[in-house]
Amino acid sequence: MKLPQFINTAYHSRYNGACTYPATPPGIHTIHTQADEEDAGDIFACVRGVQGNDDDEGSCGPCHCYLKLVKDGRIVSSRGYFVQGPAPEWKTTGSCTVVKKKASAADWKAATDTYDRRKAEDYGLATNNCCTAAVEGANAVPGGGAPVKLYTANAGVGTVCVLQ
Repeated sequence: MKLPQFINTAYHSRYNGACTYPATPPGIHTIHTQADEEDAGDIFACVRGVQGNDDDEGSCGPCHCYLKLVKDGRIVSSRGYFVQGPAPEWKTTGSCTVVKKKASAADWKAATDTYDRRKAEDYGLATNNCCTAAVEGANAVPGGGAPVKLYTANAGVGTVCVLQ
């Protein structure tokens, strides 16, 4: 009985005939791979109500803006800007718009780095607020950009200067 050949001859010859093979054959991914880095998830820009104004349709007033990273239908990470400074978003409800589909880990880092540079003492309700941070974070994503709903949240208070 002749056994079938399981050796990929292209792989075999690439290693000069030695019987050493990569730990993970092509097309079989069992651990973190470059493909995982290239698709960290989808980045969303979200707007939700504050102070009991929880209108998930985005017609909130006043509004809170934040970004979240979603992969396979589950929130992987989020970022908001508060009086206490930047932090993960604690309430991820509201109306969300895609900033970038199949974003890389570097794309998400670019967005969150804009938050991490902010300081609590720089927070200003009318000039430098959560929506300002979300606009700048979304605009920092290569190939992304802030959706209109972030600019118009709170009648543009804190985001109008970002448009210029």
